[in-house]
Amino acid sequence: MQPVVLLRRIVPRRRRSRILALVAVLAVIGSVAAWAGRPQRVPGPPVRPVATIDAEERAAEAAEAAEAAEAAESPASSPSEPLATPDRSTAARAATVPDIPLAWRRIAEQTQAWPPATDPPNLGAAEALPTVPASRVRDTIGLNIDTWRTEGGYRDFGPVLAKVAELRLRHARVNMSASGGEWGVARLQQLGQIGVRLNLIMGDAFGRYGTAPYATLDRRLDRAVMPYVDSLEGTNEPDLAKEDPWAPGARAHQRKVVESAATRRTRPVAVVAPSAGRLTNLGILGDYTRLADAGNAHAYSSAEEPSGPIDQWLAALKVQMPGGAPTVITEAGFQDDLGQRRWHSPLPRDLAASYVPRTILEAMRRGIPRVYLYEMINRWSDPFHVDTAAHFGLLDHELRPKPAWTALLRLQTALLDGGRPDREVTPVRATIEEGPGDLRVLAFRRRDGTASLAVWRAVSEWDSQAAVARVVSPARVRIKVDGAVRGAVATNIADGARKTMASSDEIVIDVAGAPIVVDAIR
Repeated sequence: MQPVVLLRRIVPRRRRSRILALVAVLAVIGSVAAWAGRPQRVPGPPVRPVATIDAEERAAEAAEAAEAAEAAESPASSPSEPLATPDRSTAARAATVPDIPLAWRRIAEQTQAWPPATDPPNLGAAEALPTVPASRVRDTIGLNIDTWRTEGGYRDFGPVLAKVAELRLRHARVNMSASGGEWGVARLQQLGQIGVRLNLIMGDAFGRYGTAPYATLDRRLDRAVMPYVDSLEGTNEPDLAKEDPWAPGARAHQRKVVESAATRRTRPVAVVAPSAGRLTNLGILGDYTRLADAGNAHAYSSAEEPSGPIDQWLAALKVQMPGGAPTVITEAGFQDDLGQRRWHSPLPRDLAASYVPRTILEAMRRGIPRVYLYEMINRWSDPFHVDTAAHFGLLDHELRPKPAWTALLRLQTALLDGGRPDREVTPVRATIEEGPGDLRVLAFRRRDGTASLAVWRAVSEWDSQAAVARVVSPARVRIKVDGAVRGAVATNIADGARKTMASSDEIVIDVAGAPIVVDAIR
């Protein structure tokens, strides 16, 4: 029976017109909403010749080499002369790393002399703390950015680039798989032109996600974006494909990725193994020793404190890269919709401001050279709690910062420095005189000789089963350093609270779960 005929039979005439009018209004509203949220091709700059890009890269590297030579020839500061606090208003120049696989191996090897990351502090013993160059912070932080999406926050890429610049972002994980026009490639170039280096997911072995043929992706890589690339990555989560068996397809696809990297290297870029959607499937994926420079972890903790899942992935990845190769975390993050628990338990936004920077610090403590947080922007608005995937962004779908974005910005600002992330540095010597067993400390050395300490605790601040916050009582921490701390500033990375140190050689702070960075130790 036709809907209109049925309406006439069961609804009185005086109500019939009201219902039809309401239906018409709803149809108009739906049409307007669909039009406003429609995918749009965002115009970008024309694809630039690769020769032009190469020339710009060579000029930038020459300028950086000249700057480094000038710094080496300048006289060092007198020991009695106070060192100037680095200017945080502008981003320090991030060094170009000419050999990515070698740099990643060096970073992983530097941690081998350190005590295990899970060890409690050695109270009362004067010792060299695990110390890294401060430039490694900026080089570790990466974001997943969906350059082919054209709705929500991605409709206009200009504001996205502005946010990338605000964060001083150095690295992004992006996809080369989408079919269609050149505007997505232009967005990759735009990121590259403002200093972002790319980890490219080179399509999909099973043709998912509207992927273009591999030959098309390879041509785009060669002609348009290779100078901006630090690493190439195989198929994303092949074990979640509806293919049986899936492992041979992922391996065949990875061989193409290796060939793309080998034949087009003007400088060595890294090849990252395929990720697994389920940690237990790494054994099926198999050994990738000859097909990758680094293992691949999707170290989601699903609202649990981040260090445990990182260690689980590092242990499991010994199957994928049994020779002790570096591990890259290509996805890690937290969904913040407390109205749903599908796939990932939610974590409140204020606690994500503690867990996200802790994820970065825990990874650095373990020699992981890169962490691509998932993801930069919420995919879309989801007020009715129907899609967990819409709530992982550090920015909401209208690019409004969440607390975790602000915390990440504080971490960058507190430890901003330039130079090579894999260089050797003089360790910071200190005595941890007082602190809880779950205390974690990582030291940073800047190029001007000053040092900083990041201090946090490996505690859970959220009960994901009961969906309630855990009360973490602050613990007193006292650290005597081989240097002057008077005037140094301790910044709570999660909430921005600041405290100025009064002692000449001792740091005294109260630490709950959120990281605290003590800056400008001389």
